[in-house]
Amino acid sequence: REFCLAMRFTLLLSPAIAGECNTDTGVVGNARDGCPAALGPTLLDLPIQGACKCKPGLCADDWGVCQPRKLGKCSDVTNGTCYLQACSTVRGNVSCDANHACLCAPGLCVDSAGVCQPHKGEPAVAPWADPTSEPETCERQTGGTCFNQQCYRGRGAARCVVGLCWCQTGTCADEDGVCRPFFPKVPTRKTSKICSDLDPCFTYSSAVCVFPPGVGWFGTCECKPGYIADSVDVCHPAPGVPVADGVHGEPAPAALAARA
Repeated sequence: REFCLAMRFTLLLSPAIAGECNTDTGVVGNARDGCPAALGPTLLDLPIQGACKCKPGLCADDWGVCQPRKLGKCSDVTNGTCYLQACSTVRGNVSCDANHACLCAPGLCVDSAGVCQPHKGEPAVAPWADPTSEPETCERQTGGTCFNQQCYRGRGAARCVVGLCWCQTGTCADEDGVCRPFFPKVPTRKTSKICSDLDPCFTYSSAVCVFPPGVGWFGTCECKPGYIADSVDVCHPAPGVPVADGVHGEPAPAALAARA
């Protein structure tokens, strides 16, 4: 049975302070189930049960999802870490921060190869948040190891199991060993997230809590019309696919082709 999450309302109801990096997703996880894959790369702040915190170099957005830290319109976080050694000079002008993440020098932005370049204004892309098509075979093993440290944050929602980094439920490893969600072959607006008046669909952007007829206590998060759910229950604009399987039954607008 899916682990029920406890949301901390103070984080999600209060505005973030501009320029600060908040690593608290507002979700509580435990050692058995970990943190929801929809949050991206996270760590528990306590061994048994605790807050789901973004991995070093990442910040929680308004929905509690871990994203690359933004510098204007780009990210200054490379794929490098500096737990045991200095940052690689291959990445350019970088420095090791307090969280052991290799960051670009002020005014520089990381490119797709993890190298610091002059700021050109390209938006940062978090590969673990970009769904793929449903694979024929879901490979859960990333190829990463975690014998003496946590799984590398660049692998997304990976968990350490007996020294090996495995993708969490709902995600599959791509050719680069990154755990990514996917769009089911049959588009749907329904998610598996349970909600209520006290626990609405905070971390599931573009979703609403739908209550079954005659039941006013608990419902399920359902993507709004024009959106479809991926394998970790995050809603994305539907790329022109008719969707009428939800409680409301409205079809998705055919003009929506771009994903959030």
